Amino acid sequence: PKPYVRTIPKLFEFLRAELGEEIELLHDVNERVPPVLAIQLAKELEPYLLFFLEDTFSTEDIGYFKHLRAQTSTPLSMGEFFNNPFEFVGLIKDRLIDFIRVHISQIGGLTPARKLAALCEFFAVRTAWHGPGDVSPVGHAANIHLDLATPNFGIQEGREFRQEEQDVFPGCPELRDGYYWSSDRPGLGIDLDEQACRKLDFVAVRCCAPHDMLLHQAPFDRMADHVLVAAFRHGANEPGQGRDVLVHGLFDLVEVVPDPGVGVVGGSNCIGVPGHDRIDEPGEPSGSGTRAL
Repeated sequence: PKPYVRTIPKLFEFLRAELGEEIELLHDVNERVPPVLAIQLAKELEPYLLFFLEDTFSTEDIGYFKHLRAQTSTPLSMGEFFNNPFEFVGLIKDRLIDFIRVHISQIGGLTPARKLAALCEFFAVRTAWHGPGDVSPVGHAANIHLDLATPNFGIQEGREFRQEEQDVFPGCPELRDGYYWSSDRPGLGIDLDEQACRKLDFVAVRCCAPHDMLLHQAPFDRMADHVLVAAFRHGANEPGQGRDVLVHGLFDLVEVVPDPGVGVVGGSNCIGVPGHDRIDEPGEPSGSGTRAL
């Protein structure tokens, strides 16, 4: 951890010198360092005027936020790994963070997220819904609709959608000049084109980790970092050749379901596709497995 903590301030010193002060910069510690080093890092980053510093402490160490708040004016965000809205309450009411990082489906969906945002408004805490590359277009559409309905909106993490995704999910949010534009269709404004879906190859996977990593489209060359890149290159999509694949250390072991056919898989990292439900493996506890539909 120490080389990382020594290097990051030098990185931001370089970036500020190159970019000036008009460009907003953010950094995600991702709970990787001990609390004392995280406090040191936050203090050393203060001259570089970050938009926010994310996940400085692990969920087990959030008691350190009161010490950090007293020592730095760097804006702080937290919550990507929280599983319950009540985990945020103390940090919000004690004014220990400036942004909530919430994975909407992980804390229970749209309603708990909306209520949490309303609580934040009383304490001048803003939203920053979790929107990494492994979230489906449906999940991103849900994030953006919440943004539009939230007075204390802060910033939205997101990505551009490939043409194949836009074909399968008509109504994908559009990213233009740094702003997301939502569809004006009813509901979340997004749909599923099953005919377009059938033209593509999909593989169903089961993850032996807290997050089910789902909806993997082949080929994987253009998928975001930390999602399945190795499966097809190792022949794991061939019928009868299911095998374990190590995926960048983030999701532990991923079991590829042999000969899954064509379809869409839903799960904890996808808010869901209308008319498509998750299917459990026969003989396994509910929610433990996934298969292509």
